[in-house]
Amino acid sequence: MYNYGGRPTGIILPIAISRRIDSYRAIEFLLDIGADVDAIDSEPYIVFGGLNPGSAANIASSDPIEDNVLELLLAHGARTDIKNFAGCTCLEIAKKWGSKRKVELLDLHNKR
Repeated sequence: MYNYGGRPTGIILPIAISRRIDSYRAIEFLLDIGADVDAIDSEPYIVFGGLNPGSAANIASSDPIEDNVLELLLAHGARTDIKNFAGCTCLEIAKKWGSKRKVELLDLHNKR
C-alpha cells in the first residue's frame, strides 16, 4: 500500500493496538506513514474487560499494552483529553487499568 502512494486512514491505530499488536516498530511505522494518531474507533466492543476505549492513546493507557507504545503516541502528539465510551480520559483509564508508569507519563504530559 505505502509503496503505491497509499496512506493508512481511519481507525488503523486503535484497531492495531486493541488487537494487541504489541510491536513498537509496527505502531511506529503506521505513525511514520501518516496514520491518524487521534482516530477514534466508534464501534463499541469488549477490550481488556471493558468497552472499546476509543482512541489509540486511550487503549495504550490500559495495562496490557507496553508503556513504550503510550510514550510513542504521546511523542507523536496524541491527545490525552479524548474520552472513551465510559467518559474516561487517558489518565483516568491509566489510574484504573494501567501501570504506575503510565500514570506518571500522562501526568507529566498533561503538565506540559
